[in-house]
Amino acid sequence: MAERLRRVAVLTHYLPERTAAALEELVVDARRLGVELVTTADELEKHGIAAGGGLGLVDEDGLRATDLCLVLGGDGAVLRAMGRLLGSDVPTTGVNFGNVGFLSAMQRATWREDLAAIIEGAFSIVDLMTIEARFNDESCTAVNDIVLAIQELRKKFDRVLYIDLDVHHGNLTKSNLT
Repeated sequence: MAERLRRVAVLTHYLPERTAAALEELVVDARRLGVELVTTADELEKHGIAAGGGLGLVDEDGLRATDLCLVLGGDGAVLRAMGRLLGSDVPTTGVNFGNVGFLSAMQRATWREDLAAIIEGAFSIVDLMTIEARFNDESCTAVNDIVLAIQELRKKFDRVLYIDLDVHHGNLTKSNLT
């Protein structure tokens, strides 16, 4: 069993009306559980709430210095949170307020009880692989997938697109795709 959590970052779905009630319940539960909730300015603005009232304001460094990131949203929100926290040691978990929920560890019906157990240290961490894409001098690292927007590439290339694909998993494998 892991150590008890003290400071939890909260990030939410891009549709704040889907998570407003859960956010209010979370603030009440956090007081009872003795955990500090923090979030970023963009989250406070999205929900139209001021700092305080149960949610402390942190910058990106503060977000990356929490014990856990709790995402109230769907898979997209979980992936955005993971992307934001790449390179940090902050584990991310989610409550499914979206449509699919493959990446959400908790369901809406039981999330409050599940979160209380997590705060007490009843969790394990699963490391996920990341993927890095480089195009010219730009690079992007992501969890799960990277989408190649062909429409944008058509503006730069007339005919055939050549892709060098390097797969790094154990041994290096290199493929050239045309």
